[in-house]
Amino acid sequence: MSKGRSRNRHKLRIIYDILNCCITKPLIISHIARKANVSSLPFYEVIEGLIKSGLLTKQEIEKSTFYKTSPTGREFIKKYADLLLIVKPMLDASEKFIGQSDAVK
Repeated sequence: MSKGRSRNRHKLRIIYDILNCCITKPLIISHIARKANVSSLPFYEVIEGLIKSGLLTKQEIEKSTFYKTSPTGREFIKKYADLLLIVKPMLDASEKFIGQSDAVK
């Protein structure tokens, strides 16, 4: 990838990052946003979607709300990692090709 080119994460990667940071212990929403490096506006919609789909659980403890990766979320993390192992060589090859195309321009 050439310098100066931003690399945006796709939605599946953002979901993976959110679930991965909540896998070891429940976190409050601000800690998840910081660890997963997600802006707050679309973040709340993604969190609600993850709860509705059963990938994330919500726990009220005293006055705070904590979020933890569910067993289904753990399965998502595993399958996503497996998929990356399969497609990583193709992604790396396409990055090299894109970098060469940018150099030609």
